[in-house]
Amino acid sequence: DLEVELPACAGRVAPLEDTVEGTIVFPNSTWNGQPVQNLKLQLQSGEIIGYEAISGREAVTAELESAGSTSRSFRGFALGFNPLLAVPDRFAWLPYYGYGAGVVRLSLGANADLGGAVEGGYIRWNFFVDATVTIGGQIWVADGKLVAPQ
Repeated sequence: DLEVELPACAGRVAPLEDTVEGTIVFPNSTWNGQPVQNLKLQLQSGEIIGYEAISGREAVTAELESAGSTSRSFRGFALGFNPLLAVPDRFAWLPYYGYGAGVVRLSLGANADLGGAVEGGYIRWNFFVDATVTIGGQIWVADGKLVAPQ
């Protein structure tokens, strides 16, 4: 990676781009400087193929279009392990928040700096503090809380 963050303690990976499938659901977020409610991004083969929102969809369109084709690529996955970076209970989604235990980052854009194949200038970090993550059939994060794999 190209930066150092302290206190650290995160695992970050770039995907095999054509293997990323699914839906990313955002609570309230901000795109292109505008509020967006309940955004759902649909990904297929590592690319955004569609999206919907209760409100603010036009702001998502404006940001993605202004950033070019790189903006539609899934950049990578990161999982925080630092128990000393507690997330305040009142937040459900944050635009940036270190790597507290259980914090998940699903990013869009260029990932060549992570070892991926997508180059370009756009990067959007999306942090989730209430996600559930299953790896290899084992739950690692349950509702934003890091749990030991069974």
